Amino acid sequence: MANFSTHFSVAAGVALMGSTTYFSIHAVTAEEAAILCVAGTLGGILPDVDSDYSRPLQIVFTGLYMVFVFSLLRGLPRLSILDTWLMLGGLYVLFRHALLPAFRKWTVHRGIFHSILAALFFGLLASSLLFWLYGFEPGFSWLTGVFVFVGYIAHLLLDEFYSVDFDNKRLKSSWGTAFKLANAGNWRNTFLFLLGTVCAYQLTPPAHDLSEFVLNKKHYEAMWQKFLPEYLPF
Repeated sequence: MANFSTHFSVAAGVALMGSTTYFSIHAVTAEEAAILCVAGTLGGILPDVDSDYSRPLQIVFTGLYMVFVFSLLRGLPRLSILDTWLMLGGLYVLFRHALLPAFRKWTVHRGIFHSILAALFFGLLASSLLFWLYGFEPGFSWLTGVFVFVGYIAHLLLDEFYSVDFDNKRLKSSWGTAFKLANAGNWRNTFLFLLGTVCAYQLTPPAHDLSEFVLNKKHYEAMWQKFLPEYLPF
């Protein structure tokens, strides 16, 4: 199994290459490219959130806490500074001492979070949140979800790659536990993720925006044309 630093570096590298590619063809702005890079990197560390004492778990829960706080502040009338601080403290206690222990009890490492179903769920969830909660354009919302999905899949494939012992030409016992469609050993969690995926899809932007932006043929033609510098003689 690859360690956190390896997963983070690979996910960040892939996300950076992808986001700068879309920026180079003027499909996204510099700010949107930065969001794509963060989304892809986050997707690359999300699968290890089920490791009880992992850095990804701390990072993800801290991120969820911050997103929830600012989303709540957007919908509330302006609070006093003291009221805001009290709310921050109460939510921190909720996340740190209630939700986090419950999550640790519910999950097992290399369970449902190490699956293609989970990758699909988080990709669709990211698209839905950006579209409905933060008001981004449908096409960009879809693209962000794709970056989360690709980062997630890269993590699963990297784990499987590290399950191969090339020196002794054998597969380690962890082979096949990272890259799987769902978690056949726990149908309850699989069902919950399947239900969540269906709900997340229902909240995504219109499907035609996926084909018009993410699957746009002109974007990939522009990428091919912009791939090499103009000063080269060929």
